[in-house]
Amino acid sequence: MKALRIFTADGCSPCDELKSKLEAGKVIVLGVPNKVDIQLHDVASEEAFPLIAEFNLDEEPAAFLESLKCILSMEEDKVVIDCHPEEILD
Repeated sequence: MKALRIFTADGCSPCDELKSKLEAGKVIVLGVPNKVDIQLHDVASEEAFPLIAEFNLDEEPAAFLESLKCILSMEEDKVVIDCHPEEILD
């Protein structure tokens, strides 16, 4: 199962909304044929530091499926995470 890593930060309003919708199961992941293991990472945590460098993280919230940067769209009742391959990192 592939890991979908989602990075959030404390004090970030969109991050709080995203976490709330994830906890409620209101998430749709596009571009992934099988189920994914959703892993939530706080950018201030020790575990996130090496990942921030690996993914060249420059904003939060952000989502990555392996080396693929996904697009997060917040809708009224759900969050859509689009992981189509045209956004592959260099």
